[in-house]
Amino acid sequence: MDWDTPLVLNKRVIWQEPGTEKPQEIVSKQYLVETLQLEAVVSDTQRDVSELNIRGKLKQGAIERSRFVNHNAPVIAGTRILVDAIKRFSDAGYDSNQIIEEYPDLTDKDIKAL
Repeated sequence: MDWDTPLVLNKRVIWQEPGTEKPQEIVSKQYLVETLQLEAVVSDTQRDVSELNIRGKLKQGAIERSRFVNHNAPVIAGTRILVDAIKRFSDAGYDSNQIIEEYPDLTDKDIKAL
C-alpha cells in the first residue's frame, strides 16, 4: 500500500505508520493484519480435530481412569463414556448391538471388557 494520507476503512481511520510502513488504526493504535485465508484455517482445524477423535486399536476394549475425564470415574478408554452407563444398559437387557446404536464410538470389544 502506498498512500500519503489516511484512509477510512469500515468507519475507521487507517494510516501508514512512519518507519515500519505498516497500516495502523489511529484511535486504537492496532495494526491491520493481512487477510487470512479463513477457509484454509477452518478446514485444517476440522481435519486435525477429526484425526484426534479417532480411537486407536490399543484403546479398544480397555477401561481407564483420569482425573481430568469425568472426575476420575472409570470410562471406556479413549472416550468419555462412563463404564457405569454401559453396565446400566447391559443390566436393562440391551445387547451389544443395541448399546452400540446408543454409543456409536464403542465396539464389541469395549462392551466385552466390562
